[in-house]
Amino acid sequence: MARTKQTTRKPIPRRGGRFGGGAGGGTGAGRSTRSYGPHDLDFIALQEEAERRERILADRRRVAAKWRPKIPEVRKVNFENFKNRFQGEDEPDYAVDVLVAGPGLQGQIRRERGLRRSEETARVRKSFYSLYDSGVDRRKKIDPLDKARRDKRNELLSSDTEIQRIRVQSQPILGHLTSFLNDTESRSTPRTFMRPFKALVYFQPKMREILATLEEKWADYEELDEQSSDTADTAASEDAEVIVEVVNKDDTDTDAKSDAEGDEDGNKDDTESLASVDSNVDEDFDSLMDSPEALRDMRCYVKFIDEEIMPLYERFEGSTAEKVKFDDLWSLFRVGDLIHMPAAVEAGGRYHEVWRIYKIQAPHPETSYPKNGWGFLDEFDDIDDQTKFKISAYYIDHDGSTFGAVKNKFEIEAFAGERSIESLPCYPMRYQPGHEELINGLKDQGRKFLHYLDDRHQQHNAWTLTRNPPSHRNDPDQEILENEYYEKMRHPEFVESDVIVDLTEAYQKMPNWRPDFHQLAVNKATRCEISDDEMPIQKWFDGMRQNRSYVQKEIIQKADGVESRQRRDNLAVDTFLRNRLRGSRNFEANAQALKLREEDLVLLPKRMFAYALRERRFMPIDLNLLKPIRREVGVFENLRIHSDYKDVVRSLVMSHFKKKQLERRYVDAATEGPGQDLIQGKGRGLVVLLHGVPGVGKTATAEAVAMENKKPLFVITCGDLGLSPHEVESSLKNVFRLAHLWDCVLLLDEADVFLSQRSKLDMKRNALVSVFLRVLEYYNGLLFLTTNRVGTIDEAFKSRIHLSLYYPPLDKTQTTEIFRLNIAKLRLMESERQKMTGEPSMAIKDEEILDFATKHFEDLARSTGCWNGRQIRNAFQIASSLALHNYTKDADSARAKGQLPPAAPVLDRRLFDKVQMSTQSFDKHMKKEEGKYDDELPLRGTFQE
Repeated sequence: MARTKQTTRKPIPRRGGRFGGGAGGGTGAGRSTRSYGPHDLDFIALQEEAERRERILADRRRVAAKWRPKIPEVRKVNFENFKNRFQGEDEPDYAVDVLVAGPGLQGQIRRERGLRRSEETARVRKSFYSLYDSGVDRRKKIDPLDKARRDKRNELLSSDTEIQRIRVQSQPILGHLTSFLNDTESRSTPRTFMRPFKALVYFQPKMREILATLEEKWADYEELDEQSSDTADTAASEDAEVIVEVVNKDDTDTDAKSDAEGDEDGNKDDTESLASVDSNVDEDFDSLMDSPEALRDMRCYVKFIDEEIMPLYERFEGSTAEKVKFDDLWSLFRVGDLIHMPAAVEAGGRYHEVWRIYKIQAPHPETSYPKNGWGFLDEFDDIDDQTKFKISAYYIDHDGSTFGAVKNKFEIEAFAGERSIESLPCYPMRYQPGHEELINGLKDQGRKFLHYLDDRHQQHNAWTLTRNPPSHRNDPDQEILENEYYEKMRHPEFVESDVIVDLTEAYQKMPNWRPDFHQLAVNKATRCEISDDEMPIQKWFDGMRQNRSYVQKEIIQKADGVESRQRRDNLAVDTFLRNRLRGSRNFEANAQALKLREEDLVLLPKRMFAYALRERRFMPIDLNLLKPIRREVGVFENLRIHSDYKDVVRSLVMSHFKKKQLERRYVDAATEGPGQDLIQGKGRGLVVLLHGVPGVGKTATAEAVAMENKKPLFVITCGDLGLSPHEVESSLKNVFRLAHLWDCVLLLDEADVFLSQRSKLDMKRNALVSVFLRVLEYYNGLLFLTTNRVGTIDEAFKSRIHLSLYYPPLDKTQTTEIFRLNIAKLRLMESERQKMTGEPSMAIKDEEILDFATKHFEDLARSTGCWNGRQIRNAFQIASSLALHNYTKDADSARAKGQLPPAAPVLDRRLFDKVQMSTQSFDKHMKKEEGKYDDELPLRGTFQE
């Protein structure tokens, strides 16, 4: 032990001196004011020299302990023992220290901080009294029960404790881990990894490979290495004794004086000496990583990670776990996995449910410790981006030409304790009940998406959508689509119409509907960030918290770059993203890059954009609600028009569509085929005029042509095209372009305004007719025009109309056939209704109804006029409704009387007589008011008559 000089107590200086005092006056018992003498200065220099030597000795002990071979075991301790070492001076540390704690961890941290403040105060007081009260021993007496209390606090309760931190102290293990992390500058310093231990989990396969290599190389030399290790430990112990002996020899005034004079040089030499020790050992670090010591430590480490850390990660691979802690979200969400976000329940609301993760970002571990007092100020810190768990995912959409990834960011705010996985804003698909059936359903949905890109003509009878799938926008209101008037489509609408699915035209009409594709950067930097722990490790003498041996700095791994590495690994598997990296030219080099894999189909949305032919505008639709167009067999044969008309129309239409196919071949061959017109591009269309009284088959002819040739029927009216010549020209060009693009049968119904004869008195109408004539000249599709006023058609249209068909009023045979056709359709409808509802189908008395049809024609043909085809259809709808009503009323009455209800609804002649009575009354009233019947109206010469 070093000797101390016996002196008398000195008065405490008021100012000046070592502790910030200068000369000053004052009075008091036993105190006097005096300046330091030579003896005092010598004592201070001696004290500073002793402190310097103690620091050097502590550094040497620290360096020796750091490089001393570790015990190849894992030590599990509480926070106090995690931050303090109480083993013997020459006893090595453990290869791995593990902090195990439960809900009381914050209490342990506060207690440790309090102890350290008290210890620091005691050290300052001890240094002070060593100058002015060195004759009195003020050291705190050793409490023999202190170790027992500390051991009791270190007892772990397995029921409520978990692994919170892992500190790696083995130099070979640190060498391999830091090489994987690309951070070799501080590889010899103990390094602590926080939960969820991302780096330890991610690099575990590589650590297993290293262990296998070490086993193969050093397993046979392990016993020999242990013997040499014992010899080395003995030599190191002797060296330590020599160092202590030299440092603790008796101090003389001469030595103190000379040391004081060379204090600056001594500090420099000792610092360089310790640095030299570290650097010399660092040169042999690679050999240390490949040694029997490395084998022993690596066995311990790999076994611990496999048995206690990997299960924490692997327990979320299935779907058995029900709850999760915030720190374990990284283990729950895996890059490349599908995640599920429950759809909104409101109509037209958020509906897209599945994304694929391409990057996750866990918040950096909190390296600072809670401060005492003023903690409420932390509430004002901006911690949103620092404490949230972030998930970057994507779904696949189509922009009209190709597929692309649309990203979305999910954020989970920090929460305390455990939380149900299904209560998270999103969670892995494997935790969704019935996820396998859901995935299969989504794959079928994806196949439909691909199918409708080619087979575009479909039927829609459902509500529209109002939103795009959620994307990276922070404002959910931005997901709501806008209509053509730039108004938010907050409410869905019911659309019953044939539709044309065309994303290209939809995005051209509504550019704000186009998805915003995200292209990932090819290379993403892997950032490794470390920081020094605010609370370093302390080593104590004698196993008690009395005399501190040294302080060891500890590194906290804040960022390890695992997320970037996982992102890179996923790109090697996810070919969809890899082929669409920023700057990638795979689309040009590889046609397969355009195709989707089977597993990519689940990411396609159910939202598509289609043009509703009835509403004549684009709208967002649910592709699952699309149905194939119902094709009726023999529709043209069922058309009750003149047989010669059928042959002429069929032949012209067939010839026209063959010419269209030939034109497409010419387009593919980059040339233009010959035509009969002198000017190329004119006269390639087919225009058919259908005129006659209403309800005799004009519109039905166009519908039959479209259905027989499996073409969409595009119906427009004059009101859809506008009123001014400019509006009409713009609308006509757009309609003709779409009809040609989609290969439609175009029907301009009631085209009287555009076909009417021009006159000198109405310049506006003349302009409309001229515009229509000019645009019609260059239309190369199939166009049907219908009118009831053939006498008003302008002369210029005669040469532009290829075929004009007159539809006279129905004769007796046609009327009977139409009745018979409606009977067959009604019987089919009733059969379907019986299958759907289980109710009895309607009993239809065919003979009575056909007798009514014959008598109806004979009685009304020369008076008010018999029914046309549309009126016959309406009569069947009314009569069948009356039959169902009578059946329900009679059944209720019979049940009330305790009688058997009728067997089925009955459709007979009586019901048609009621319908005829009501329509005949209306016809008489109309004739009285207007003076003309419907069949006489086409004979008028002008609109004013």
